[in-house]
Amino acid sequence: MLAIEQIREEYDTVLAKYEEVSAYIDLEEKKREINKLREKTLDPNFWNDNISAQKVTKAISDLEFEVKRWKDLNILKQDIELQWMLHEEGSSDLKELDDLVRSMILR
Repeated sequence: MLAIEQIREEYDTVLAKYEEVSAYIDLEEKKREINKLREKTLDPNFWNDNISAQKVTKAISDLEFEVKRWKDLNILKQDIELQWMLHEEGSSDLKELDDLVRSMILR
């Protein structure tokens, strides 16, 4: 198990990368794009061109995956911040904090 200083250093590193990348991610725009593509699927002639339809459904799937991934990372980030607060109050398990930070590193 790592010392609290090592865990903090690892978290600060991964958080800096997260914030750098998330500055370029516009989740609301991705959600709008998903909705726009879903509207296309409602067209009665949508499946007449299977290749085009597959491209649209794959784009929807890819965008949904990316949105979910960022939502999950945000939840994980909030969980880590809560664990830091609990640790500072003396009511958090250091192993749990270490596990959460490592989980964020692996994503």
